[in-house]
Amino acid sequence: MIKKRNLTTLAVAAVLALVVAACDTSDTPDVPDAPDSPVDSPFGDDSDDATEVDTPEATDDADIDDGTDDADDVARDDQAADDDAAADDVTDDVATDDVDDGTEAAESDDAATDDADEILDRAAERFAELETARFELDGTGYLELDEIGEISLSDAEGKIERPDRAEIDIKVDSAIADVPVTVISYNGEVYIADPVAGSTHSAPDDFQFNPAIMFDEDQGIPALIRSVEDAELLADDEEVDGRDAYKIYGMIDGDMIQAATAGMFPETDDVDFNVWIDRETYDVLKILAEDPTDETDAVWEMGIFDHNEPVEIDDPS
Repeated sequence: MIKKRNLTTLAVAAVLALVVAACDTSDTPDVPDAPDSPVDSPFGDDSDDATEVDTPEATDDADIDDGTDDADDVARDDQAADDDAAADDVTDDVATDDVDDGTEAAESDDAATDDADEILDRAAERFAELETARFELDGTGYLELDEIGEISLSDAEGKIERPDRAEIDIKVDSAIADVPVTVISYNGEVYIADPVAGSTHSAPDDFQFNPAIMFDEDQGIPALIRSVEDAELLADDEEVDGRDAYKIYGMIDGDMIQAATAGMFPETDDVDFNVWIDRETYDVLKILAEDPTDETDAVWEMGIFDHNEPVEIDDPS
């Protein structure tokens, strides 16, 4: 009996052993719980690096900062290069401006001369078309006449009807007093009207002053304008009797001013000549002739106005 019970016990133990063995060789073994503390990866340090790269929080801040600094450095270097280039450009511009200023100054002088000559040419052409005008004279010149006395053209006024008619009110400084007289040029003849005596008669033979000569094409103002040398445009914003004008300066021959003033301007060499010309019409508005020497200090000034306005000059005969 005992032996049969032992055999039964051994059989049960064998069965249990087989069950345990079957459980140990299963394809789905039990997985132990993850430990609370980190466990070193079996892949070593390389696995750690890969994990750190894949994780944004693990990005190396030092590397990012270095890249930003490099970009800033490049930007600063580029800006410095740009600043240097800009400074070089400024220097070049200044040097160029200096050269250009000299060139422009020379060109400006040439242009001023060309403009002055052109303006004078147009004024001469315009004067050739002038038929009538009024004028005022002032100057230091005078003419000594035996029969009449000393003629002064200070504050004289007149009118002109081209080509050969003119009338001017002047003063004669006689032995007694200053006497106002009117000198009339009519068809080549010269007459003197005495408003005090109320008489008019032909001028004496030695009377050289003919007011019509001042407007003569070959001897008068037109000839003076055409003969100006070294003409220079002094200003283009002058004003004469409310009219905008060019002011031109130049030199004229002393003999020509002698002829144009009928001997009223004293003999001298070159004379300073200024002329004011209307900017729109090119009418001659004023002329000023001066002796540049201290020998005479002669001055001859004429203002011209009422261009081509009607005037009346009666036949004194």
